Amino acid sequence: MRKFIQWYNIYKRILNLLGVPILLLIIRLYMANIFWKSGLVKISSWPSTLYLFANEYGVPIFSPEIVAYIATSIELTAPIFLTLGFLTRIAAIPMFIMAIFIEVTFMHLDIHYFWMISLATLMVFGSGAISLDRGLYFFIQEKNKS
Repeated sequence: MRKFIQWYNIYKRILNLLGVPILLLIIRLYMANIFWKSGLVKISSWPSTLYLFANEYGVPIFSPEIVAYIATSIELTAPIFLTLGFLTRIAAIPMFIMAIFIEVTFMHLDIHYFWMISLATLMVFGSGAISLDRGLYFFIQEKNKS
């Protein structure tokens, strides 16, 4: 039993050193790709985008034009932050809200729940070791030591 526990502890260390950072990187890049492509589609035909927000997406309360601008801005900025791993927790919040909004108002697809879980993972755990955030954290720590 002791040998099993030793092997299990080695397994956990390997996952923490390699598995978690790689998994968080994959989640960041996956979600960034989805939202980035959606933003590019929106700006490629702005009149169509405005039409869809006004007539298809069922935007409640706010002006469809304002929501179109907000959604497109989020889709073209937040993915950059996710890709770089910079302010990941903050960048994931509007994307998470958009995923909820898409699911509730427009299109009910199971994949949206996967998006929400992925983005919630980034909101809770951050960008991981393979990120600009981690590099800046260590830079600031070293700067404070001197």
